[in-house]
Amino acid sequence: MRGLGVQSWLSGLPDAVVVLFSLVTQLGDVWLLTLLVLSTYWFGPRLPRVGDAVDRERAAVAAGILLAGFAVVAVGKPMFELPRPPGAGQASPTALVPEVLWPLYEYLSTGTGHGFPSGHAVGSTTAFGGLAWAIRTDRHRRRVAVAAGLIAVVSLSRLVLGLHYLVDVLAGIGFGVVVLGVAIRLRSPTRVFGFGALIAAVGLAVVGPLSDIVLVAGVTTGAWLGWIAVGDEMARPPTREGAAATATAGIVSGGPLLIAVEVVPTTAVTAGAVAFVGGLAVVAMPLTGERVAKRIGSKTG
Repeated sequence: MRGLGVQSWLSGLPDAVVVLFSLVTQLGDVWLLTLLVLSTYWFGPRLPRVGDAVDRERAAVAAGILLAGFAVVAVGKPMFELPRPPGAGQASPTALVPEVLWPLYEYLSTGTGHGFPSGHAVGSTTAFGGLAWAIRTDRHRRRVAVAAGLIAVVSLSRLVLGLHYLVDVLAGIGFGVVVLGVAIRLRSPTRVFGFGALIAAVGLAVVGPLSDIVLVAGVTTGAWLGWIAVGDEMARPPTREGAAATATAGIVSGGPLLIAVEVVPTTAVTAGAVAFVGGLAVVAMPLTGERVAKRIGSKTG
């Protein structure tokens, strides 16, 4: 019933369309959304074609909106425990994908775990919607239209690939819109990061200390306390040297943290602690980069 008949209609699409949407759906994947939003927060005023249209505080709100969206997904999926459509964990055979690329295609076009709400729908709504609000230009309608188009394409891709029912996608967009609305009213990065931490805390209390909830609780809490600690120092736009140092520090520190969480066996407490440090690092990284660049400059000068 959650499909509302859409699944049967989409099942007859040509293989070329399905393969194309296996790539399109990456627009709503966690890694890309995180990269887009963090790049805007870390480097906003120095990004080409964005520059003067965004400031650090509004970009921080966009980051908080995305984290709150992640919290909704981490809590919502195990709370509702609704399955994905049959066959979501298996890629449909097609001669268009060479055998050597099949493992990659299978990874891109399949999904596991619970299906409601759609994480890609929530994530794309909070990420693209948050960026459309944070990047201030005179063309407000165009920003909203671009964000809505990206959200629609990502959501459609989940249906084409058979990874979600229509209700899952619509609910995901709805949850994302609610998060956006609440966060924009809160406006302050402190409050928005705290909003995400509150969602995760409610999840821990209601659903329990599941791994995804523990991770998002650690990240949101770390980001919240990090902004409280150093947010006042974030108003200054990044220098070119500081932006380069921030990128380097982010890569050097982010890699080991991701490996620690994803690869190394950890307890819930350890994973939450690592995620907490990651949340702190995300917020404080621009400040760290500026200080490193200043120290290097003073030594070389």
